[in-house]
Amino acid sequence: MGARKTTAILVLVVLLFTLMTLFYTRPLVSKADDHTMEENEGDTLFNIYVLTWTAHSLKTSPFNLFNASMFYPNRYTLAYSDHQFMSSLIALPVLALTRNGVLGFNFVIIFSFILSALGAYLLVYHLTRDHLGAFAGGVVFGFSMYKLAHINHMQLLSTGFLPLAILCLHLYTEKKKPGYALLFGACTIAMFLTVWSYGFFLVLAVGIYLAVLALFQRKLIWRIIRRDALPGERKRAFRWTAWLLASFLLIGVVLTPFTLPYLKARELNPNFERDLSEIYGYSADPGDFLVAPPQSMVWGSATGFLRPDPYTRGNASERSLFTGLLPLFLSIAGIAWLVRKGRNKPFILWFYAVLMVVAVVMCLGVALYAFGRFLDLPMPYELLYRFFPGFKAIRTPARMFVLVLLSLSVFSGFGVRWLREKLSGRLGETAVTACLVVLIVLMFVEVLPSGIEMKRLETRAEFPAVFHWLAELDGPSPGVVLPLANYDPGSPSGMDDLSFAYMESHRIYHNTANWKKILNGYSGYVPLSYKKAVKATRDFPSERSLAHLRRVGIEYVIVEGERYEETELRRVLEDAGRSKGLSLVYESEGYYAYRLKKQDLQTE
Repeated sequence: MGARKTTAILVLVVLLFTLMTLFYTRPLVSKADDHTMEENEGDTLFNIYVLTWTAHSLKTSPFNLFNASMFYPNRYTLAYSDHQFMSSLIALPVLALTRNGVLGFNFVIIFSFILSALGAYLLVYHLTRDHLGAFAGGVVFGFSMYKLAHINHMQLLSTGFLPLAILCLHLYTEKKKPGYALLFGACTIAMFLTVWSYGFFLVLAVGIYLAVLALFQRKLIWRIIRRDALPGERKRAFRWTAWLLASFLLIGVVLTPFTLPYLKARELNPNFERDLSEIYGYSADPGDFLVAPPQSMVWGSATGFLRPDPYTRGNASERSLFTGLLPLFLSIAGIAWLVRKGRNKPFILWFYAVLMVVAVVMCLGVALYAFGRFLDLPMPYELLYRFFPGFKAIRTPARMFVLVLLSLSVFSGFGVRWLREKLSGRLGETAVTACLVVLIVLMFVEVLPSGIEMKRLETRAEFPAVFHWLAELDGPSPGVVLPLANYDPGSPSGMDDLSFAYMESHRIYHNTANWKKILNGYSGYVPLSYKKAVKATRDFPSERSLAHLRRVGIEYVIVEGERYEETELRRVLEDAGRSKGLSLVYESEGYYAYRLKKQDLQTE
């Protein structure tokens, strides 16, 4: 196939995936400047904060990237969750042109769908040499119901570098060119810099790839060990290994500056890891592979009787792992084709089959639950948790389902080849192509959402005026917006998690107007300092609460009036007016800004 025709096909594929993305995420594109998906607003606001903070930090102080403005006075606070550096780079042009974090966030979502489908298409086409098979693989991987379940988790939609990394590894294995090894390293780095957990899942996939490859190359390996190999064989094997190790070294060198803040955050926060109880809660049940997300147009209601109500572990987004029937049908057909006719492709069959089986087992977590019953049967994921760096920071084994989807996309591509062969003896080429196109359309329809609910967010210009006033202050001007989360001594966290998620996600979103240091914050890990502040400030402005705020270096206290009951707000304002340690410096729209008097400030 000529280069011009190949380019034309690739452009067409990108265009089709773009149109499919816009339809899948409807009506996102028409409201992208000030609307986001309604579900899980807290995570959405946090992701917007991360994207805009990164853009701000790269412009003003790149070496302080991980010292985000939230959770003052802690350091390395961006490391309390995924830093999402690659997604931030993708959003950077939009943010630079518009200064609109909502638009940048929605752009990343749309881009992620396209890249994921395209990455799978390129991988499957390389393996099958069938454009429609590759397109089917792109649909399976790029528009799965797993993506629908996580439609509000921008970072979890960003799977595109996973198939690209595996593609580069295939190319390096086949062509032995060092450039492919370096491209593999670059794609692996990009995956880690997008989502840490997906990076570690990719490492597991690469480990399986190399183990299966070693099994197929065992005779050569034994000849090299026994020193019976021909000089040319030994030289090629050592050169191939050396360049692969060089790519691993490249990965390590580039990721080190992004890893160190997490290690430092863990050193400063002894509880900075997931314990086994959290992993139990977010492990899959075998029944989850039969359950579609509630938003699914075709399967949401049909599989609803299998959906736990209520969930006693995890939630619907983490435990909705049904792929649909057509991807399963095509995958079974593809496996059958590889078993019968893929004699020159045994490695492909074994690698993706082993990868799929291992990923399914790992999704089940550290102990087996089966259809709602705890069987207390130890599972292999605990080995990853205990012995492999990075997995202690991952609380959701079920997300390893992305590796299952990768295998299904490859097998679906071969399933299209099987169908093509079955139909070609009965129909003409045009009719066969038409049938396969209809099948792919049905595959896409099967995974469509019933409709995505949108919610309008405040634009920067609509933020409460106090947050623009803060931008005019000199220096970091560390502050706190009260009230904090409701104090709840009976809760494991010592606070009401729902009030925390709602209020603090809005505080950091408003913080994007000024980037002043704030005691408030929202992340996957909540530091002890915030929990102490929840307890200390519950009776603000008592002397005890003011003393605590002085100790941590707070200079400004913002009282958000509408978060208080009327009688409580009246008490807070009257006591603050009588306090010798506070002076009212700004009042607008129900917000009251107080300054801790300079002579009373005591920073640690």
